[in-house]
Amino acid sequence: MRWDHSLRALAAAVILALPWTAPVSAMPHGSSLQVDVGLFYDDLAAYGRWYEADDYGWVWHPRVSTGWRPYTVGQWAWTDDYGLMWTSDEPYSWAVYHYGRWDFDPALGWVWVPGYDWAPAWVSYRSGGGYVGWAPLSPRVQWDVGVGFRVGGVQLDAYISPRHYCFVDERRFLERDIGRYAVPVSRNATVVNVTRNITNFDVSGGRVRNRSLSVDRIEHATRRQVPRIRTVEAGSVREVRSTRVRGDRVEVFRPVVRRAADRGREERRPPSGTRLGRALSRDATREVRGSEEQRRAEPRRAIDTRREVETRREVERREQAERERQVARQRESQRDQQAAQQRESERRRLADQQRELDRRREADRREQQQARVARARLERDQQQRQEQQNRQARERQAQNERRAATQRESQKKVDSRKKAKDRSEERPPSR
Repeated sequence: MRWDHSLRALAAAVILALPWTAPVSAMPHGSSLQVDVGLFYDDLAAYGRWYEADDYGWVWHPRVSTGWRPYTVGQWAWTDDYGLMWTSDEPYSWAVYHYGRWDFDPALGWVWVPGYDWAPAWVSYRSGGGYVGWAPLSPRVQWDVGVGFRVGGVQLDAYISPRHYCFVDERRFLERDIGRYAVPVSRNATVVNVTRNITNFDVSGGRVRNRSLSVDRIEHATRRQVPRIRTVEAGSVREVRSTRVRGDRVEVFRPVVRRAADRGREERRPPSGTRLGRALSRDATREVRGSEEQRRAEPRRAIDTRREVETRREVERREQAERERQVARQRESQRDQQAAQQRESERRRLADQQRELDRRREADRREQQQARVARARLERDQQQRQEQQNRQARERQAQNERRAATQRESQKKVDSRKKAKDRSEERPPSR
């Protein structure tokens, strides 16, 4: 631990001996549009104020609320062309998050130093202990197209104060408005001790790519699939006032920024600006180097940090176990509900079948009853017709018998008169 602190102090001392110059290297961007820094002066004047510092020249201070930090109002998005890209709704995001650098001045706050190279984000990354953090790169961190950063990860830390990092739980890394999930700045010094610098930028096809975090690593940390966002080139600031993700695409405006001298013109000045009369504060570097008492206290802080991390991990394990138990209970409850629903459905199905069977039986019974009634009516009608026919037959027979009796009676009378006549004819006449 003591040897590591000595190396870090030596590296910081060597780095601080480098000249303080703003990042001004140029690189081919694949864009046919060429502009100079005057575009920054004109467009950003409406959103802040320009100051002329002794060390960096013209710097821009945004008109923001207290406590604002760069790279906190927006979200990270993965693009196949540039890797991790910072996207934001802030109207000046097209410039200040993709060109130049940021520095912190105790009197002004955060100020932006214009630059000439476009990148998906000029930040330093740290990861470890369940956290991911990023911080704006210092103007003293220079970029060379053929080499990359002229300093390594440890030297990047020498230029960046721990309180300038925005740390979040790694599971929240893809959230919108990610600044809402940031760890309080007061805990940054503790979190820095459990993380390591993973900054990794390179150039591919003339484009600066941010390879600090891979898709697999992000998906493993966030436990969800990383959306792939397409980048669409815009032709003007008016077309892309912000770099917010819209659906599966994000518009970017990345003209080639040239020095006025390279274009045979005089260096422009902001439309309205104020001379600061001093250089920006170097307190950030002194804070990183720290005092001897702070270095002696680091082992104790490391132990406390490990304990805090172990405690947090234990709490997370317990929370995870509780969530798993809740999920198991929910699944069991869902299975019980599904079983109850299935039983209820089966009961209803059987009841419906029974009702249908009863309905059919009732219909059959009614049909049989109607058939019996019809048969009885038919038999009654047949019986009535038969009785009527029999009655009519008896009446005809009685009429025939009466007619025959009348005929016999008439015949008897005729026969009796005939016999009386015959007897009278046979009797001799009296004397």
